[in-house]
Amino acid sequence: MSTIELPVLKSGAPASFTTGNMKLGWDVLSWSIPAARTCPGATSACLSSCYALQGHYVWPSVQESHQRNFVFSQTSEFVDWAIAAIRSSGLQKVRVHAAGDFYGTDYVQKWVRIIQANKRVTFWGYTRSWRMKSFVPDLRRLASQRNMHLWLSVDSFAKKPPRIPRTRLAFLARTDEEIAAGPRGTDLIFRNLTSTVIKNVDGVQVCPAEIGAITRRNGEPYHMTCSKCGICFREGK
Repeated sequence: MSTIELPVLKSGAPASFTTGNMKLGWDVLSWSIPAARTCPGATSACLSSCYALQGHYVWPSVQESHQRNFVFSQTSEFVDWAIAAIRSSGLQKVRVHAAGDFYGTDYVQKWVRIIQANKRVTFWGYTRSWRMKSFVPDLRRLASQRNMHLWLSVDSFAKKPPRIPRTRLAFLARTDEEIAAGPRGTDLIFRNLTSTVIKNVDGVQVCPAEIGAITRRNGEPYHMTCSKCGICFREGK
């Protein structure tokens, strides 16, 4: 098992899923652990623009919650608890890691078991842990689950992920100039700066929430969410 050591809490407080947010949509269940410190494949590009290192994510209460989740995820009770929590929520979409990433191979295997036990629920997530060779076999198994949509996250410093069936590539562009540096085969572009309007680049779609324009319906502002969009959890490769 490969992992990252973090201090263990002594409070014994339970872990928690979160019911969506303004970006995900309120009918999405999300799971988070500490950003950056649980991201073994992180690059300088993703660390410099990571939304989970800014805003409300740096509030002490949020960081404490993510730390509790991390600690509990290492226990033998985590899988059964997560299965029950997802079922009891009644929600049908789960974002794995609104903050954080797959920090160890054993942890990836736990998510495989959670996903297998919730076959009617759609899961999706993005990872740079593919940069750790020891993770690839377990990421392959994770991606093979029919109700899991796994994206390999790439940027100008990490462009060549291994071939993993049923995965797609999400390219992080810190600036619009970096978009041209995206690798061949990119399926979706995420933009860190949206001062200009860009909907697609050479046929590759930009995340609809990040095109830089205010969408309107019936003359009123329309806020796009992951739940409304669905690109990231539609059936891909």
